[in-house]
Amino acid sequence: MGLEVLEKYFLEKLEIYDEKDKRKIIMAYHTAKNAHHAQKRKSGEPYIIHPLEVALILISLHADCATVCAGVLHDVVEDTQMTNKQLASIFGYEVSLLVDGVSKIDITSFESKEAQSIATQRKLLAFFCQDPRVILIKFADRLHNMRTIGFLPEKKQNVKAKENFDFYIPMSYLLGAYEFKNQFEDLSFKVLSKEEYIAIKEMMENYKKLWGEKWIMIMKEVKQICNHNNINLIGEPRLTLKNIYGIFKRLSTNHLGELHDLIAFRLIVNNIDECYKLLDCLHQKYEVLYEFEKDYISRPKTNHYQSLHTTVNTKSSYIQFQIRTKEMEILNTAGIAGYWEINPLRAKDLMRKELQEENFFYQSLKEMHQNIKDNEQFLKYIKNDFLGPNIHVYDSSGKPLEFPLGSTLVDFAYRIHTDLGNTLLCGVVNGKRVGIDYVLKENDYIEVICGKDINPPPLQSAKTNYARQKINKYRR
Repeated sequence: MGLEVLEKYFLEKLEIYDEKDKRKIIMAYHTAKNAHHAQKRKSGEPYIIHPLEVALILISLHADCATVCAGVLHDVVEDTQMTNKQLASIFGYEVSLLVDGVSKIDITSFESKEAQSIATQRKLLAFFCQDPRVILIKFADRLHNMRTIGFLPEKKQNVKAKENFDFYIPMSYLLGAYEFKNQFEDLSFKVLSKEEYIAIKEMMENYKKLWGEKWIMIMKEVKQICNHNNINLIGEPRLTLKNIYGIFKRLSTNHLGELHDLIAFRLIVNNIDECYKLLDCLHQKYEVLYEFEKDYISRPKTNHYQSLHTTVNTKSSYIQFQIRTKEMEILNTAGIAGYWEINPLRAKDLMRKELQEENFFYQSLKEMHQNIKDNEQFLKYIKNDFLGPNIHVYDSSGKPLEFPLGSTLVDFAYRIHTDLGNTLLCGVVNGKRVGIDYVLKENDYIEVICGKDINPPPLQSAKTNYARQKINKYRR
């Protein structure tokens, strides 16, 4: 799409904003266009196309005016003569803060490119603590760069793709932003394993074609079920496919025919009561595979994902139904960015409220920033505790918790409360007593047994840096 056509499309998309916000966004665009006027991308296109595309991604999320302005201006401080002070004088402190948050630290401050990259990622997380919108601008920036990565040398493409798997993909998962996560995964997988990517994509296209007539029949049946039971279905039932990288991971342990959630039918209803009512109706109509049933409404995932999942046998094949409300659908797709669409006036506050009250990663970041001075060590701790392979366990109330692979009962106790860790004696896992060195396993149900005396466990019994810091703090 050429610049002129893209600009026209951009102006059309601005119709969702009021006149005051629209004028400010257009002014931000012209400021960025003038600042980048002589610059070109690797593709040979005018550089301004990139920040314009970033702004369009943010607009598609119903982002507020300040965020869209920051999106279109996100490279002016890093790549042009404009300073953050000048930016603040024109667009205000809020926009300049968001731009500063996604700007790289000057390479001249470091001995190597790697040291600069590590420090920049730490800076991004620090600004994320101040304003969660910073990470969403960075996701949009990264996404467009991945969509156009083919113009970079192969070596650099591989570096960017691996960086996504190390940092941006787990970050987007932690924030429940599945649309970003799935696109990051597929675009990165395409770079690193192009032949496998193409093979799975072709296989899925053929598989979807086979579902043509089945889909029409099942959609008709679902509509009849809703009509007969006074359930208000919002929009049409939607056929969704697992993303390409998700299929690749599952095929490493399963045959294609064994994947019960390869194709899902997404059903949106008015409220939670209707979610359960529709679930019961589907169970009366079809043979249910109860071992695959998941209630993520009463027990949301740790990243706030909510939905009912049920797999049924339709005689011709297994299919998964995903039942949720419209609000759940928005938040499941966009993560915290969904609040822009749900409650535009309070979105920023709602993002922060969810993160502060329900996101252990966000809660831990500020403490880690204060306690760890070395940038490399800080990022190593973050990746170990939050961004690497993980498992899911449950506390005594049934609340789900995530831990890095290899975590122990000690890590679990300190996550619940420091006092539990400091007085830990042993635990009960799935009804059996275990010692403090017990390594947590997927889907464990865990209780801790504590004594009266404070006696922190040995440092080597903890896997997470969070628990180790708590132990060290007491022993000082």
